Amino acid sequence: MPDYPEAHVIRVSELESFCPPKHTDTDSWVLIGQDQKVENFVLFLTEIRPGGEAELDVHPAREHCYFVLSGIGEAQVNGKKFTIHPGDCLWIPPDAEHGVKPVGTQTLRFAVVTSPPPWAEV
Repeated sequence: MPDYPEAHVIRVSELESFCPPKHTDTDSWVLIGQDQKVENFVLFLTEIRPGGEAELDVHPAREHCYFVLSGIGEAQVNGKKFTIHPGDCLWIPPDAEHGVKPVGTQTLRFAVVTSPPPWAEV
């Protein structure tokens, strides 16, 4: 078992954002990740601005879930379309082709959990 750090608060305002691969007009922040020595998941906060998107992609052997905080999104998973609203949680199975984009003029803001995390071998 890893030597975990003590419990602490992570403030988005103190983190650097990045634009993930295959995304446009997007900021993402790692909230829980390698810095906390997490082995089984990673938690991101992601914001996609109007006109941006997370292009269709596949993450072999990794589950995802999106929990929408604000804005409305149109997600696609293996060809099936979903409209997601604040308070909705979309689960994406391993190996599924998926993408998401905002609908309308609001930024789509959502939490993303991925398991296992990108740094874990699958």
